[in-house]
Amino acid sequence: DKTCVSPFLRCTNVNCSSQPIDHVSYLRNRLTLMINKAIRRYYQNWLRCDDDTCCAFRTRQTPLGILHKRHTCTSCGKSELITEYDDRQLNLQLRFLKQLFNLDAYKNSLNRTKLEQIDTYLKSLSVDLTRPLYKIMNELQVHIDRIVQKSGYAEVCISSLFAQFYFNT
Repeated sequence: DKTCVSPFLRCTNVNCSSQPIDHVSYLRNRLTLMINKAIRRYYQNWLRCDDDTCCAFRTRQTPLGILHKRHTCTSCGKSELITEYDDRQLNLQLRFLKQLFNLDAYKNSLNRTKLEQIDTYLKSLSVDLTRPLYKIMNELQVHIDRIVQKSGYAEVCISSLFAQFYFNT
């Protein structure tokens, strides 16, 4: 199975002779834009009606109400307003991008026969090709890690997560 490495070695367009591995700065910029777009989308905090068949209401204005209470759609009055892109979706997107260029994690997730196929394929390639491939994939993974670290989504404050269980004595 060559699917994990082949897209970096040759373009999927048969008429193109370019190798995506030669355009690392372009890939790095596209990843940065993709991550920034996901973070921006999260901070826009769009709310939408839960029932798509009833109405297609969207708003960024959070209705005032009691904390932790579901908010009723102001358009139809029947359904609830839910966030379009919540923190769970953002976290999932960032975790996906972090693992996208991690060949070792990909290999660890495979069964034995797939792993042997990939190892055979990588061994069939020249060292002059595999060494830069690993270097570039590692560079892109480090770049993504750096952006995630700067954004603050890599840190979890355990004390704030379990604050409700602490008692002041």
